[in-house]
Amino acid sequence: MDELPGAADAVSLHAPLTAETSKLLGAAAFERMRRGAFLVNTSRGGLVDQDALADAVGFTGSTGGGRALYDLAVGRENPIPFYGELGSINPVVVTEAVVAARGREVAEGLAGSFRLGTGQFCTKPGVVLVPADSGFDTQVADAVRPSEPAPMLTARMRDAFQAGIAALSEVPGVRELVKAEPRGRPVWP
Repeated sequence: MDELPGAADAVSLHAPLTAETSKLLGAAAFERMRRGAFLVNTSRGGLVDQDALADAVGFTGSTGGGRALYDLAVGRENPIPFYGELGSINPVVVTEAVVAARGREVAEGLAGSFRLGTGQFCTKPGVVLVPADSGFDTQVADAVRPSEPAPMLTARMRDAFQAGIAALSEVPGVRELVKAEPRGRPVWP
């Protein structure tokens, strides 16, 4: 592990936060990193020694996760900049002409986009606007239906996802088009 930071243009952390991984990367690792290299921490903030962060923090993802990182960045003895894209909805508009010309193709692409990474990518479409009675909802449901549920990254993400579904199901006019049941693999870690 000691030689990795100096050999990579980017270091990506994918580890649980434990006593052994706490502050896995610190000042010594940052000193060995190449100039211009990136650190991508996809896990918990405690994997990185917060006081050793070099110049700035960038984050794309949930508002809660981003706010936690922002608070750490500006709360340091010597605050550092925080660059974040938090809680994007990423709207998509599908017109009648698109549905008529290539609805199934667009539905399959859309379904693939929000299924990518079990729906945990922050760049997925968050709301799709379609003409009423266009049949596009059925095309998307047909594209999603063959998918097998996959594990979420963390139990917290799973719980937040399930809470979001529960909240949306209470909104008048919202209807569930496809419900996936685990087939051989759980939808949680």
